[in-house]
Amino acid sequence: MKNLIESTIKKIKDQQIKPEPKWKYLSRKGAEWFLVGLVIVLGAVAVTTAFTLLTEIDWDLHDFLHQSGLFFAFTSLPYFWLLLLVFFAILAFLEIRKTENGYRFGWGKILGIILVGIFIFSAIFSFAGYGRNFNRLMKSMPYYEQNIVDKENQWMRPEKGLLAGTILSASESSLSLEDLKGKEWIISIDGKTQIRPMANIAVGEKIKIIGNKQNDASFVATEIRPWVGAMEVGGHACRNQKVNERVSCFEMKGRN
Repeated sequence: MKNLIESTIKKIKDQQIKPEPKWKYLSRKGAEWFLVGLVIVLGAVAVTTAFTLLTEIDWDLHDFLHQSGLFFAFTSLPYFWLLLLVFFAILAFLEIRKTENGYRFGWGKILGIILVGIFIFSAIFSFAGYGRNFNRLMKSMPYYEQNIVDKENQWMRPEKGLLAGTILSASESSLSLEDLKGKEWIISIDGKTQIRPMANIAVGEKIKIIGNKQNDASFVATEIRPWVGAMEVGGHACRNQKVNERVSCFEMKGRN
């Protein structure tokens, strides 16, 4: 024991080891936990965006596309964000283990810390509506948009009978529509066209259309859905199901 103490003292003298300043110790410790927090926040971003993508797409379209529900779900999952979530969760685990007292934490406790942290931040981000912003930001990255299924690219497939855009004008038999890419279409409608109760057929309204592409500029609508689940302000007077009633309502509002 005496030899161990003497050798330790000699080592301190030879290597001129000095006590670490308190500010430096606290800074290092703070930096470690800041990194843990940052990784958890990034994991929450992945959860928020994945949740937004999953809740905004129309899951009942598999029948129209003649696909099984399982295949439709398999091809619609946001794998990019799910893989990011796994990556950040593993990274957070490793960073917690690297902290000063991390070796004392069991796997279950560390996993609990990560899950609670991700849940809290993702709840905040979701409540603030940041999911669409995160997705929109990532669309500037190469290859991202081609490998993710979101509301926009799900409904911009006219060759498969899916189209979305903003109404430019409306009559009893047709709509003029500007799609999400800025192209104009003539949408044919009739008494058989099913219009969802929350869809508002009025200039400036954004809608989703199921039907058949006739050519590069015309489309026959079999069903019209609202872009969002809730009705836009001002659309309460036009909730009837028939096309001619809706157009008449629109024209009456325009005269007012």
